[in-house]
Amino acid sequence: MNILKNPMKQTKNIFLYYVISFFSACIFLVPIWSFFFVNYLKFSFGTALFITTFSGLISFIFEIPSGAWSDRFGRKITYIIGLIIILFGYSFYLWADNVFFFIISAFFQGIGFATTSGNIESLIHDSLIESKQEKEFKNISANAYIYLFLGRGISALVAGYLFLLDPLFPIYGTIFAYGISLALIFFLHEANYHKTEAITNMQQMKESFLFVSKNKTILIFLMLIFLQSGIGNIYWFTYQPYLKHIGFSIKHIGIIFASISFISAFGSYLIKSIQDKFTPIAIVRGIFYSIYLSSLFFYFLDNKFGLIPIILLSITFGFIMPLGNNFLSSLVESSKKATVLSIFSFVVTIGYFSFATISGFLVDIFGLKSFYFGVMIFSFFLLMIDLIYFNKNKFLIFVK
Repeated sequence: MNILKNPMKQTKNIFLYYVISFFSACIFLVPIWSFFFVNYLKFSFGTALFITTFSGLISFIFEIPSGAWSDRFGRKITYIIGLIIILFGYSFYLWADNVFFFIISAFFQGIGFATTSGNIESLIHDSLIESKQEKEFKNISANAYIYLFLGRGISALVAGYLFLLDPLFPIYGTIFAYGISLALIFFLHEANYHKTEAITNMQQMKESFLFVSKNKTILIFLMLIFLQSGIGNIYWFTYQPYLKHIGFSIKHIGIIFASISFISAFGSYLIKSIQDKFTPIAIVRGIFYSIYLSSLFFYFLDNKFGLIPIILLSITFGFIMPLGNNFLSSLVESSKKATVLSIFSFVVTIGYFSFATISGFLVDIFGLKSFYFGVMIFSFFLLMIDLIYFNKNKFLIFVK
């Protein structure tokens, strides 16, 4: 049934999008992963971070092919397969007793996260096109990320307490939340978009890459996203030992993680109005400047004021995905949409994997403080390149 003839389907779609976004963010292990791997399983921090980010490497490999599968075979079925793979991956945590099995788990999680990435956003955007409400996607996408961060925050509030009751309780909670998402996805309406069944996955990816490569603004946007994802996630993946370093316990960390997730939700709310006033390039440059400012705070603050850079990063993290999804969806036709959004997720993933993975081992070797000093210098170097480049290239204005 055409969604124009039944607007209730659109309302139901959006409602389900919000609920699925909420539950898919309820990964109870995330707020306490360093305690789970380092304190409970006695792995080194570098090993723990490698396991945590290894799924990113697998997502990096499968990200774009999964987008092509979605464009050819359907958003909903691809998303369902991805959720099943994620659930299978997390089930390994219930009985794994060595690094090898946790790496296998991360492998399946990576495939699952890549397969779900960009699909539900493409499905919602297609349904909005069908109902001639495409302009609403900016607000709807941002709202979905508000619910996503709320889910992350609420799960973080109880994650520490669940861990203290039983280290496996956060895993059970994660499996339960993803089970709800899997059940709800069946009720989503999928619009009749143009599936590219006549071409191979390789051709689909090639055409999408060509589209991206010919658009200078998109290339610059993705380059900045790569850098800020990489540097920003260095702090994201080391904030737990940092909080322990400045005097917080596991109970505090759960509450802090919940609070910063709520702050990220506020960032997703802010981006709705910010996008109306500034170009996407201007916004991502602003995010990069905030990351450099945060690098100064992380190095120089050794007390409870160290929460300031975490708050600053949390706001900007709320910007990234709604901004990228809206910006790219507005530029690409439906037949390539999931693939192009997968390229965006691919850039985010390779950014955080390439930077965060090595950071764990560098922290083990040099210590947290010396590592933060190196990141601060590196960020300053990139900041100078940014200022010089954009001073020479005036083709991008800040205000729309």
